[in-house]
Amino acid sequence: MRLTRPAVLVLAAALALAAPFASAEEVTLKDQDRSLHAELSLADGKTLADGVIVLLHGTLAHNRMEIIQALETAMNERGYNTLAVNLSYNLDPREGMLDCGITHTHRHEDAMRELGLWVNWLQRQGADKLVLMGHSRGGNQVSWYDLEHDGPAIQAVVAVAPMTWD
Repeated sequence: MRLTRPAVLVLAAALALAAPFASAEEVTLKDQDRSLHAELSLADGKTLADGVIVLLHGTLAHNRMEIIQALETAMNERGYNTLAVNLSYNLDPREGMLDCGITHTHRHEDAMRELGLWVNWLQRQGADKLVLMGHSRGGNQVSWYDLEHDGPAIQAVVAVAPMTWD
């Protein structure tokens, strides 16, 4: 089978877009009776010692939603490692969008504990330069976490369209 020039160009573009900019792996932590999940993506040629951007999703969302994936990809392409956290919302396991129709037992401030567990895990793995980046409610939560846990590892906080109480 012979490919036409346009077909070759389309195939080349598709392969270029699919080329990995990072290696990604799911990471799981135990927190009492539930498992916490995150996706760790190391940019090409980088290690955890180069630093990590911790990405936190918004209200009832998850770490694979479009904006978190886009931030993860953009950061990895620019040489930054990322850890996309998936809040448990007191469920085990918890994947995808949280169903609004179920009884919710989580609280806004529960994210502080889970963020702390991930920050501590990253530091134990050798990451001593961290940026906290959150979208919507996640922007509020990473800002709040930083105010209460200011330490030398947290280099910056980025709130993307942060939620407020108003």
